Amino acid sequence: NAPKHRTLDYLPEVFIWKMPSFDLEPEKVDVIIDKAKDKKVLIIDLRSNGGGRVDMLMKLIGNMFESNVKVGDDKERKRSEELIAKSRGKSSFQGKLIVLVDSGSGSASEVFSRVIQLQKRGEVVGDRTAGAVMKSRRFPRQWGSEQAVFFGTSITVSDLIMTDGKSLEKEGVTPDTKLLPTGIDLAKPYDNVLSVALGRAGSKMTPEAAGKLFQEDQDR
Repeated sequence: NAPKHRTLDYLPEVFIWKMPSFDLEPEKVDVIIDKAKDKKVLIIDLRSNGGGRVDMLMKLIGNMFESNVKVGDDKERKRSEELIAKSRGKSSFQGKLIVLVDSGSGSASEVFSRVIQLQKRGEVVGDRTAGAVMKSRRFPRQWGSEQAVFFGTSITVSDLIMTDGKSLEKEGVTPDTKLLPTGIDLAKPYDNVLSVALGRAGSKMTPEAAGKLFQEDQDR
């Protein structure tokens, strides 16, 4: 089974959204952000999030800004389309934003993180992202007729040029604060990256305690 989205709202002033992929219906994003609006800080954990739905990405970006935001230009060989995230206006999240990323953060995770950086909306913490944002399309193929073999070819069809004129493909997003898991983090369920983010949110917590947060939430 695919990992589930997890949220944690019982910490004072901090809401955490652990997002494994961009796979939600857009309206569900509104529901989650509405739950976070009373908090001063929102931490969105995009570590190991390989991306997913563009409509969810655009909805999430729109929930972070009071006005519409240009994400970039989706450029194909013969056409280019300007991508604009529509804001929720006063219903958007108004507090401080911290985004967690790592080398497993790709596609939509990278685009969201870079928009947050370019618009100076929040802080990105963690490791450099995957640098895999080009859009591909699958073309079905068939070999033979009576005894056919079906297969497909995935071909890149477009690249996203951000508002700074650059592509994230093979470059990734460099965090504002580069922070890698420690050896202890890898050996035990510790989380120094989340611990640092919580400290900046005014909720000091050890890496050991941070690593147990979602397990404790699951036990509630």
